[in-house]
Amino acid sequence: MRGMCPRCGKESIELGVVNLSTGRTRKMRSLVKLCPECALIFYEKEF
Repeated sequence: MRGMCPRCGKESIELGVVNLSTGRTRKMRSLVKLCPECALIFYEKEF
């Protein structure tokens, strides 16, 4: 289900990449995605 909206299940659009803090010293790169159907903005783990 990678790349799909968790709310409505439609294909999402990638907006960019951000670094999210996962502790005091670590960061994790995540993809920011937008669903054009329901306007949900969500993050996905980048592989």
